[in-house]
Amino acid sequence: MKDYFKTPAGVIKEWTEQPQINKNAIRTTQFQAIDHQLSGLRPKQFTIIAGRPGTGKTTFILNMINNIASSFQDKRECFLFISLEQTAEEITQKLISINGIVELSLFNNVQNIKTEIMDNIPEVMNKVSKIPLWIWDGASTTVEDIFEIMRDIKKANFNVRAIFVDHIQILNAKDMNRAPLYEKVSYVSRKLKEAALSFGIPVIALAQLSREAVKSKNPRDKFDGASSDLTQLKNSGNLEQDADTVLFLKENQILPDGTPTIWIDILKNRNGARGGALLKFASSYAIIEDFDNSPKIDLIQKRG
Repeated sequence: MKDYFKTPAGVIKEWTEQPQINKNAIRTTQFQAIDHQLSGLRPKQFTIIAGRPGTGKTTFILNMINNIASSFQDKRECFLFISLEQTAEEITQKLISINGIVELSLFNNVQNIKTEIMDNIPEVMNKVSKIPLWIWDGASTTVEDIFEIMRDIKKANFNVRAIFVDHIQILNAKDMNRAPLYEKVSYVSRKLKEAALSFGIPVIALAQLSREAVKSKNPRDKFDGASSDLTQLKNSGNLEQDADTVLFLKENQILPDGTPTIWIDILKNRNGARGGALLKFASSYAIIEDFDNSPKIDLIQKRG
């Protein structure tokens, strides 16, 4: 019990001995809303990324993972991805599309993936093979399993820098099969926050919006929560209380030049201001980039 007691003097002493308190923050997502407005993905923080089905939530975090991975120096650093909606094969296909700028539909009709795709883009395959992503795609995974998985990864001498969960409303919990969904989501949310604190790393979970969620007609003007608010989280339980930051992805208009866009709203930021940013979204290629820094999508548009 005594380990839970701390004093301001004790905390200040810890800072004196270890002054780089944010050294493990991840500020290389290449999304300015996260890197600058949120000061990156910070240790011990629980982040919710919410949106309606089809708004690109999974694609968004895969682009984030892909961007961050290129900055890792230690080969033992990795991510844990708890995927309850997509298989490891589907996730890998998206990563190939992101890095090779090839359409996802290409995978739908192949008879021999090696000769028709892999042999044609060896550099891309090599790059994707090096992404330090541990994917767990068990459909019956529980939130308690995450703690066991983390222990197994640590035993293998790997350093998990962040945990991603897709998505929180369908993550199971032991001994809660008959509990109301609201209660189960509340429990899962609290356990994910506990994981962030226990392991000292960011935990990022995707969440579905309720059917009542209405997309904004003018997202640039919607920072007051009029079009998006935390009550729109489906079966939200205590998500809005447990999360340190909550981001909403919302469909936006197609620009005059034909560029599809999505808007990311920062609806909760426990340690800073709210805000948002416009993103470009090439859904056919599983690519999402900042509006003002979009080399891949610019290349797609040049191809015509």
